Amino acid sequence: MSKWSDDFRPWAGDIRWGLGMLVIGLATLYAAFGAQSMYVGLAGGAIAWLGLGKLRRGLSRRRGKTVEVKSIRAADFPEGWQVVPGKRVRTGGDIDLFVESPDDGPKFAVEIKAIESIRVKSTWFGFGQPTFVSASGRPLKIDPVPQTMRNAEAVGAVPVLWLPNGNHKTLRLKSGLIIVQGGRRPLLRAVGATPWYWPF
Repeated sequence: MSKWSDDFRPWAGDIRWGLGMLVIGLATLYAAFGAQSMYVGLAGGAIAWLGLGKLRRGLSRRRGKTVEVKSIRAADFPEGWQVVPGKRVRTGGDIDLFVESPDDGPKFAVEIKAIESIRVKSTWFGFGQPTFVSASGRPLKIDPVPQTMRNAEAVGAVPVLWLPNGNHKTLRLKSGLIIVQGGRRPLLRAVGATPWYWPF
C-alpha cells in the first residue's frame, strides 16, 4: 500500500494502544482509590502515563503524515519536472518527494516536516557544525536535518527540508541544505521551478 494512500495509517496502532492503556490505567487508579491501595494506584498511574505518551506519539505522527500527504498533492510542478513521492533509498528509508529538473538538471531530495519554522545557530568563528532549534530557540524534539542530508546523499541530490506550514524566508546553508519555510510557491522558487518574481 502506498504511503500516500488515504488507508495508510501507521499511527493508528499507537492511538489505539494509547487509548486502551489510558483507560485501563485510569480504571486501575479508580479501583485503587476505593481499595486504598498505594501499589495498585502506582501501577495504574504508570499504565496511564505510558498510555498518554503512546497516544501523544500517535497523534503527532498522524499530524505529520497529514501534512506530508496534503503537501505532496499540492506541490504541482511545471511540465517537464519529474516528481516521485516516497522514493526508497539504499539506507533503508525513503524520500518524501524526489524531484528531477528538466534537461538533466539538478535533482532534489525533499523531506517534509510539520514543524512551522527552524532557526540555525551558527558556531563560534565558523568551527564545527551549526545546530538547529525551533523559532523560540528551544531544541527540536527530533532534528530532521541528519535524515534530510543522509537521504539526499544516497541519491546524489540537493537536500531540501520543506516546512509547508511555515511562513519564513528560505535558508541556504554552506552544506548545500535548503530549508524552505512556506508552501508550494516558496518550494518551487527554491528548486528553480519558477522564477523568484513569479506570482503563482
